[in-house]
Amino acid sequence: MTSSSDSPGSHLPPKTRSSNIDCNFLKELNEDLKLRKLELLELLTPLEDNNNPLIQKLMSNLEEKQRSLQIMRQIMAGKGSEESSSLEIIQEAEDMKQNLERKNKMLWKEMEMLWNKAFNTEEFSDQQKASQIKNKANLQDGKRLFLPPGKATEENRMGEVPGTSQQPSGINYFQD
Repeated sequence: MTSSSDSPGSHLPPKTRSSNIDCNFLKELNEDLKLRKLELLELLTPLEDNNNPLIQKLMSNLEEKQRSLQIMRQIMAGKGSEESSSLEIIQEAEDMKQNLERKNKMLWKEMEMLWNKAFNTEEFSDQQKASQIKNKANLQDGKRLFLPPGKATEENRMGEVPGTSQQPSGINYFQD
């Protein structure tokens, strides 16, 4: 088993190691956000015409998250060495966080409304199609069921009522 002194970065003070780990984590989060932004752009391109305002809001939200991560990285790296500038950066990050949380809630509500609207529209369209098919089938069945006896149709040239049989009995009434 290796001791902690043999691990990479062990020559750094614990606070610096922690800061490097946090900074690396924030870099990974930033890269992840960039990838998600690209994925969103690819997914939403076909929907852009219909949902352009929503897409713009999503993109601005992602950009704000990236900016927030940059601020956090500055804090972790200690770039704002002066206490007052650090406090300003922290306050800016807090404000961004609250703003993002509020925007996220609004975006989720908008997306849910759009999804529900799309789902209801599709469901209504499917129900209409199903009822049209059912009505058409019922009408066709109804025409067959309610034909008056003796009424000839293309399907029933003998004037038979469906479900009944009018075949000759085999008895010849007119014998020579």
